[in-house]
Amino acid sequence: MAIYRDGSGAETLSALQSPQTRTKRPAVASVSFVRGIPGNGVGGNFGAVFNSGESTLESRQMAQKTKPFPTEADLCAAFIKEIARDDKEWTAYAETAGWDILLVHNADGRQIGIQAKLKLNLEVINQALEDGSWYRVADAHPDYRAVLVPGVSPPADKVCDHLGLTVIRVYTDGTRGHFFRPSLPTDAKNAYGCEDWHETATVKRHKLPEYVPDVAAGASSPLQLTDWKIKALKLTVTLELRGHLTRRDFAHHHVDHRRWITSGWLKIEDGRYIKDAFPDFKRQHPVVYKQIKADAPKWLPKTLFEPAPTQAALPLAAE
Repeated sequence: MAIYRDGSGAETLSALQSPQTRTKRPAVASVSFVRGIPGNGVGGNFGAVFNSGESTLESRQMAQKTKPFPTEADLCAAFIKEIARDDKEWTAYAETAGWDILLVHNADGRQIGIQAKLKLNLEVINQALEDGSWYRVADAHPDYRAVLVPGVSPPADKVCDHLGLTVIRVYTDGTRGHFFRPSLPTDAKNAYGCEDWHETATVKRHKLPEYVPDVAAGASSPLQLTDWKIKALKLTVTLELRGHLTRRDFAHHHVDHRRWITSGWLKIEDGRYIKDAFPDFKRQHPVVYKQIKADAPKWLPKTLFEPAPTQAALPLAAE
């Protein structure tokens, strides 16, 4: 019997066998004792770990079957759905300001920045932490920072508390009485669950997009509703209503027209920009597109339907 120490510092007890013995014996489950797992009756500080090819495969298959959320996007979607159904005080902005979800309080504008992961680990904690640099301390920050994980994730709540992070656990079976815990912070200082939240005392909150994003939160390659994308949607609506764009349209929305030409999205015909290989912004954001089109009287320039001058009739610049 010999003791081997692996790279992690754990001690393993394994029976020494000769090469002949190993080749003749059939594959069986190996037993190792790892220091640091309490409550197993082996010296109080050792845990038995049984490994075999079949048991490992079966455990992985079982883990996949019992996985509460297949992806982080599913986890975020379930959480946002519950917010919209049970808590009318908050609006979820998906993929906003660098957060998977930015919750915004409808009454006073308080913000909760949330990063999501299928397991509570150092990666998601690092993503949710503030940068810490003195020259960014007065930048835009949410009022609270949180990580969103399934309820079965390993505990690290005390560590997160010391770091000023709230761990939001999502339960699919409702055994804890709520779909997620803790409850979101309220105005009442003594309300249940408020002790789980850590105010950042920010001096400036994140800038919100003009419309609530109609994108999936937590996706591996997230689609974002940026200020530029909203301007692009407005130009798309203008193009649909009038049939062409001019330089004045780009100037009105403060958008550089050159990308639209060099990318082949538009082509020039008699001094006007008409569709070419135009991106389907409407398909990317169908909900927001309808909202922008409905709001067109508010943002469209007054000269929308004025005839654009032909090349032969262009005015000269005043001296």
